[in-house]
Order: sequence, then C-alpha cells, then structure tokens
Amino acid sequence: AESAVGAVLADLLSSGEVQRDEVVVVTKVGNIVGPALRSPLVRDLGSAVARVREGAWHCLEPAWIEAELTASLGRLGLACVDCVLLHCPEFASRAPGVSMEEVYRRVGRAVDHLESEVARGRAARYGVTAAFYPLRASDPEHLLLGRLLEALPTEGHHFELLQFPLNFAEPQALWMPHVARNADGAARDAAAALDAPPLAALARRHGLATLANRPLDGIRGELRGVLR
Repeated sequence: AESAVGAVLADLLSSGEVQRDEVVVVTKVGNIVGPALRSPLVRDLGSAVARVREGAWHCLEPAWIEAELTASLGRLGLACVDCVLLHCPEFASRAPGVSMEEVYRRVGRAVDHLESEVARGRAARYGVTAAFYPLRASDPEHLLLGRLLEALPTEGHHFELLQFPLNFAEPQALWMPHVARNADGAARDAAAALDAPPLAALARRHGLATLANRPLDGIRGELRGVLR
C-alpha cells in the first residue's frame, strides 16, 4: 500500500498538481504481520517481540522502529513523514508475560527513539493509534492518555497526534469519561469517572490533534444487521 501511495504522490508532486506541504503523510509501526514475521531482525530481538498469536506479533523496540521507518520512507519515496504512529501498543499485552505496565515501558522506549527520529529529520512528529476504551469484553485492553503523557520528555516533545475508534457503534471518545475500565466497560474507580472528561476533550486540552479510525469496520463489526 505504501508503495502505491508513494507512486501516486511522486506523480502529483512532479506534475505540480500538489505541493508537499499540502499532503499529510502518516505511517504506523508496531504490528508485525506477513513477510515481516520472517525478518532476521525480528528473530534477533527475541523477547522484545510480543508473539500475540500465530501470524500477528508486536514490537516497539527502537531497532525495529528504525528499520520499519526506513522501509516506509523508501516505499513512499520521501525523506521525512509528517507523523509516525505507534500502532496499538496495548495489543502486546495479549502475549504471555507482557503486562500493561510492560506496555507503557515499551512505549517510553519508543518515544525516546521517536524523538531521535524527529531530530534526524525523518519524522516531523509522532503519536499513538490505539483503543482507549475496552472495544468489547473479549478485547478489554486499552491505554490511558495520562499514562502516555507520563512517558514524554518534560519539555519540547513532538507527541502531537492521537488516533482512536470513533463511529456510530463506538462513540465513547465523545462522551464517556476517560478512565481505566473493566472488561464490561465499567469504570474501575467510579468516583474518578464523575469528573473525568471524555478522550476527545482530554486530547484537545493537551493540544493533541485527533484522527478517527474504524469509521466503517467498527460499525460492521459491532452493530449486527447494519447494511453498507
């Protein structure tokens, strides 16, 4: 897909139809699927790779992020992307021996590396795409924005973008208080939930740009009988 985007982008830029600053290019790192599963680097990273299930692994190690970003830049034909998103860090917690505390530790290491990628001029900014509420009882893992912010440098960081599910079936980011929740969606601390803002408002409070994901897939998967 990135190769196709790169080819189209090259045509548009060379023809003068668009200027580079008129296009926002975002790439993701984290999930390991397909041919990447056979990468020698994945083998060398050992326990840093969360082997969630057959055919779907996850890694946020700096070496993997660097390699993936290098590959993405090559496919896109760019020297710098506008944003790198850490892809579903919470997914790693489904692997044996990976707790949510370990997930946040991995995010912290990834953030440190992404700051270096910004300094090198290979990314303008970075962010996270994830579930911030339980998607369903069978998929309860979710991140807390407050914990992500704790992983950032105290000054001058480039964490600027948040992506989360938002559609007719999953509108929680607009109204549901953003606090830690159980698998059934109930707040773990009911008192804290009384005053907590929803995710979208909290992101705005911290000056983060937001993107919605699963706009159609979420409806198809969560609302039975919906026609497309």
